[in-house]
Amino acid sequence: MSIKINSNKLLVTGWTNIIHFGNITKDSVMKELLDLKESFSKLTESFDEINSIVKTNNLTIEYHMEYDDSGKAGIGLCSEIDGELNWYIN
Repeated sequence: MSIKINSNKLLVTGWTNIIHFGNITKDSVMKELLDLKESFSKLTESFDEINSIVKTNNLTIEYHMEYDDSGKAGIGLCSEIDGELNWYIN
């Protein structure tokens, strides 16, 4: 997971555990997105500073799932903003 601020957004990015791009399915990405959101939630429970930064700066939390091609390229799979899921793959 990586976390960074971009403009008025807090970007929370996770990478799929699937090794071969051809094996990626929307179902597998959805499961990993839910895992990412749960991990981030646990992190915010442990570090109040994160919540403070989000509230103080009025940030929107934006979740992203990506595929890491062995460090060669990052390929966006989907994002979720305010509960709205956007797919970048078919």
